[in-house]
Amino acid sequence: MVESGGAVVVESGGAVVVESGGAVVVESGGAVVVESGGAVVVESGGAVVVESGGAVVVESGGAVVVESGGAVVVESGGAVVVESGGAVVVESGGAVVVEAATGETDGGN
Repeated sequence: MVESGGAVVVESGGAVVVESGGAVVVESGGAVVVESGGAVVVESGGAVVVESGGAVVVESGGAVVVESGGAVVVESGGAVVVESGGAVVVESGGAVVVEAATGETDGGN
């Protein structure tokens, strides 16, 4: 978990691998920064969840790879920022889910 004010920085040659059953949760005010030459790999059954106010930043030369069965979930108010030269690669069977803000209604009553 990356808490408010915290950051995980993946430097060149480094990698964060999210295995099956694992999750990286980026809370409001937290960030995961993937620098040039760094990578975040989400394997089958793994997930990265970006909560409202949290961010994943992929700098030029950095990469986030979502393998088959893996997922990146961006909740309403969360952000994934891919700078020029950065990459998010979603392999067949992988998913990036961006949740929309929703409001409650009373059905017109």
